[in-house]
Amino acid sequence: MNEMHGFLQAIRQKPDEKFVMATVVHVEGSAYRKEGAKMLIRRNGMETGLVSGGCLEEDLAHRAESVMKHGDPELHIYDMRREDDSGWGKGAGCNGCIYLFLERICWNEQLDVWKPILEKLEQGESVVTFRRGPPGKAELNSKEQEQVELQWKERKAASLLNWEEPYLLMEIYEPREKLFVFGGGRDAEPVVRQAAALDFDVIVVDPRPSRCHNAHFPDASGFECMSPRQFFKEQTITGESYVLVMTHSFEDDRTIMEHLLHRQDLAYLGILGPKKRTERLAGSTDLPDWLHSPIGLDIGADGPEEISISIAAELIQTRRQKKTESKPLQEVG
Repeated sequence: MNEMHGFLQAIRQKPDEKFVMATVVHVEGSAYRKEGAKMLIRRNGMETGLVSGGCLEEDLAHRAESVMKHGDPELHIYDMRREDDSGWGKGAGCNGCIYLFLERICWNEQLDVWKPILEKLEQGESVVTFRRGPPGKAELNSKEQEQVELQWKERKAASLLNWEEPYLLMEIYEPREKLFVFGGGRDAEPVVRQAAALDFDVIVVDPRPSRCHNAHFPDASGFECMSPRQFFKEQTITGESYVLVMTHSFEDDRTIMEHLLHRQDLAYLGILGPKKRTERLAGSTDLPDWLHSPIGLDIGADGPEEISISIAAELIQTRRQKKTESKPLQEVG
């Protein structure tokens, strides 16, 4: 999940407040979260996000007090591979070792760092950052630059390139994936809710003003109250977007298919309904292998809530399996 986008929005809303951000930078063995997972800790102790299944957060909140006070980043290692672990006194026995990097951040104090990152994410760009010590500008030597390029190719979300002080932290931030949901029926409500919880940027497209608004879809990022035909006259769906077709209208679905069935640059295209119906929609055009019809993983789902879970599971599967193409390296100090 792309937690950083939401975290930066929260930090921007309280520009003078100091936070501590905990980031998983290395994992050995099994762990609940992987590299790049984050948690945000406020001065009053309130937490946002999880970096474990809940067994580390209380201890992290305590350690964050020192970082909050002094401003120096800290690296903490939680070895949970032994049931009688005395390294930090919890004895979790989770068969994993987690390296967590804690740093103090403040929007106004580090405006030249966080503002351009958020702007690029909102523009749909991936960003790689490297920070030495407290967040700020960092000059890299040639060896470190090579490490940055290697980590970028591997798409590792977070990594410490220098494990001793002054720490050098590299991170890759990805923009939220756009998900267009064509159809604002009641069955789409749990789908939008599930997708938003997975950090998709969800746009609902439906011509009915009585359905296409936030009273029915409070988690949607935006609405296009128009028919599919009008939508494609006025709007463009960019590459790497996800699209769900669930209008329950044969003609509307056929219009969508005419515009998107050739779009191999889409990350996901799924159509609600049996495959024979989808074949009728396509007419003489063969269905491509990458088209999801019917949508959702086959888990025997029944009813809107269960079906929404099967759809969400397929979106997760696609997100994990999607091959990422090389993109321009956007460096922010």
